[in-house]
Formats: sequence, C-alpha cells, structure tokens
Amino acid sequence: MAAQKHHTELPITKINLATDIADIKHQNNSQKSIHKIDKAAPKIVLATLNARYFHTSFGLRYLYANLQELQEFCEIQEFIIQTRAIDIVEQILASKPDIVGFGVYIWNIVETTDVVSCLLYTSPSPRD
Repeated sequence: MAAQKHHTELPITKINLATDIADIKHQNNSQKSIHKIDKAAPKIVLATLNARYFHTSFGLRYLYANLQELQEFCEIQEFIIQTRAIDIVEQILASKPDIVGFGVYIWNIVETTDVVSCLLYTSPSPRD
C-alpha cells in the first residue's frame, strides 16, 4: 500500500455546520426572490429531428434542465427526420412560441435547415 502524501496546496477549512447551513439557506432564499420571472415571459419551444422515434435528444433535455425558472414556459417537441418540414412547422407554430431552439446533429442538419427555412417563411412574425 502506498503512503499517503499531504498536499499543501489543498487547504483544509473547519466549518461550523449550524451557522453555515443557516447562511446558505438565507442566501438561497434571497437569490430566489431576485430571480422572479415575469408571467409574460416568452413561450419557448425546444425542437429536434431524431433519426427514429425511440431516439431521444439529450441536448434538449440538458437545456431544459438548466432553464430553471423558465421551465414552466418551455416545451420539448421531437420529430423524426422522415416527417415533412411543413408538418413540423405546423406543430411548432401551434404552440405559439416566441423562441424556437433546434437541436442540430450531423444526421439531421439538412432536414433541420429545411424546417427552419419553412418556419421563417410561414411564421407570422419571425424574429432575428
């Protein structure tokens, strides 16, 4: 068994759990009140075209997980690459989104580009 070496660059700090936990809870409560989301927040759609129905897009789920307070204004829509672009656009626009994000991968770049072009053409008010 190898002897353990003490690394001087790793500081050891003794903490008082009772006061530190109370401080952390107080900081979290004050941060939550700062980040209140307006109820008129934009509707967000995260969409992707999967190769098959049983594939899922982890990228969209990671984005959704990190939206925090905006999750209630977001939905994930997944399609397969064999679906017509206009059908995908109709389903996306049915949600009346303000923001549309696409998960683009090597296997869906052509189809996603077609969907985006169709979305920009048919959208009532595309934004830059």
